Amino acid sequence: MLEDKATHLKYEVCGKFNDITVQIIDDKTNKVIKEIPPKKIIEMVDKLCELAGVFLDKKV
Repeated sequence: MLEDKATHLKYEVCGKFNDITVQIIDDKTNKVIKEIPPKKIIEMVDKLCELAGVFLDKKV
């Protein structure tokens, strides 16, 4: 699919659980073509875990 395109991969560690994201970046425009998994998903999971921790702390 990306065989004829000038792209490169960028790895990044993000989130509270040090999740790894992979970005496919266009060499010409330096824009992200695809991000797996999206950072928004990682941030959402981090927030849900934080909220779950708050609920558990209140019960104890």
